[in-house]
Amino acid sequence: MVLTAIVTGANKGIGKAICIKLAKNGYNISVIGRTIDRKQNNDNSIYAISETIEKMGCQSIACHTDVTKLDQMELAVEKTLKKFGTIDVLINNAGFIKFQKAIDFSIDDLNKMHSINTRAVAIMSKFCIPYLRKSENGGHIVNISPPINLDPSNFPNKIAYTTTKYMTSMLVLGLSEELRKYNISVNALWPKYAIFTESMLQIAGLKSKLLCRKPEIMADACYSIISHKTDPLFTGNFCVDEDILRTFKGLTTFDEYAYDKNNSSNGKLIKVPYNQ
Repeated sequence: MVLTAIVTGANKGIGKAICIKLAKNGYNISVIGRTIDRKQNNDNSIYAISETIEKMGCQSIACHTDVTKLDQMELAVEKTLKKFGTIDVLINNAGFIKFQKAIDFSIDDLNKMHSINTRAVAIMSKFCIPYLRKSENGGHIVNISPPINLDPSNFPNKIAYTTTKYMTSMLVLGLSEELRKYNISVNALWPKYAIFTESMLQIAGLKSKLLCRKPEIMADACYSIISHKTDPLFTGNFCVDEDILRTFKGLTTFDEYAYDKNNSSNGKLIKVPYNQ
């Protein structure tokens, strides 16, 4: 039985790493994103990622999709279903980040954050649920969103971003309770330390990847969540990449994910906001 996964924001960073991890494990993959540049050496277009997946021996479809557009999200799900006949996993990875004081953020940026970080997650989940319910393997939704940590220090200068990401995490709580009776698990996943991606560059103001981890740690943790069989159903959890790999895979060291193993071993990596 070949499983099918939809990954949003799939053309770079964490989304791209998740696609590659799933392809290594035989998944059909619907690559959803906005980057379609076909120029030579552009490895971050949805078509390049899709072609890479197919070269690995798996099937893939590239869906040019703006997740702020209702009709485009619906069409992406329809195309995925038409090509593969099933949807077993939804990874809500697409996101928009901009840290600003409340008095400074633009209304356009606020609307964009709500549209991508929260609204798109709710709508993609809604469109996929009827097919996830039919999954013979048990459906999975994974939102790339943080633990809900109400420490006041998590809000200043990033109120808009924090509130939209916490709304996404609250969707995990609601959906997990609604969907557990259909054997669908819904979980959140977040990094413990900074991942060297464009988004994380903005979160921590990073200028060097030497204090970061590779996106592959999130991909491996994501795969562990959707492939690990538990009784009762593992659902409604705010997972942190390192904790998941320690619990499900028995890892005790994570140097393989560091750009600089010395910084990793000496605790010099940059921690990501929202973790306890």
